[in-house]
Amino acid sequence: PVDRAVDRMYYGAKDELAIFDFSSLRMVKLKKTPTMPDATVWNPYGAEGCDPGWRQFVCLETAALESPVSLKPGESWTGAQLLATE
Repeated sequence: PVDRAVDRMYYGAKDELAIFDFSSLRMVKLKKTPTMPDATVWNPYGAEGCDPGWRQFVCLETAALESPVSLKPGESWTGAQLLATE
């Protein structure tokens, strides 16, 4: 179980990331795309957290943290990540 806040940012993270789920004995894999060069690992910690199950998970996401994307009205941008389990 998670017993404390988790809030980490990784700039220029590796292209493939993974978390091992000991409860199901499976690996959750995440593959970044070029538009999402960074990654973050976090959980909604404590009584103030938005999810009462915060002790049961952490979230791994790709992101554009170091160089955030800014859009002008009418512009678009697509970010993506690929997920898989083993």
